[in-house]
Amino acid sequence: MRLHTDTIELHQVHQAAHVARADITISVHGSRKRDHAFDVKLTGESRRRPNGGSSNSEYAATWDQWGVFLAHLFAIDPRMTCWAYRDGRDFFTKTAARFGASAVSNNGEDLGFVALGWPEDAHGDHTFRYAGTPYEQRCTKCSAVQRWEVAA
Repeated sequence: MRLHTDTIELHQVHQAAHVARADITISVHGSRKRDHAFDVKLTGESRRRPNGGSSNSEYAATWDQWGVFLAHLFAIDPRMTCWAYRDGRDFFTKTAARFGASAVSNNGEDLGFVALGWPEDAHGDHTFRYAGTPYEQRCTKCSAVQRWEVAA
């Protein structure tokens, strides 16, 4: 996944992977969207193999591992973007606040995104199914929710 950012530094990406209990492969790139970009591959605790034709013994990172990882980075740079999320607020909405919250001051000032760490009901591979709400799926085993937008 390519992450475009203005402020996140390499050591912070490694720290986010550590918090997410994931191994990371990373490279630094230029970006037309932000100051720079990181191309990131996480491996972790899933029972599934990672995408990309990996023939070794690694396993993919779980959805929760990716969520904890991205939440940690959105807390540093709420304007970070990738193919799946426009910014921290979009991440907050599409993951139903599972990994973080939008912070607002007493006078209504937007303070950005705050990472919440690991969800209490985090587990391995989620099974997401439609549960009656359009553009939303829920895990059959826990409180995890995935939301998406209708293409305009």
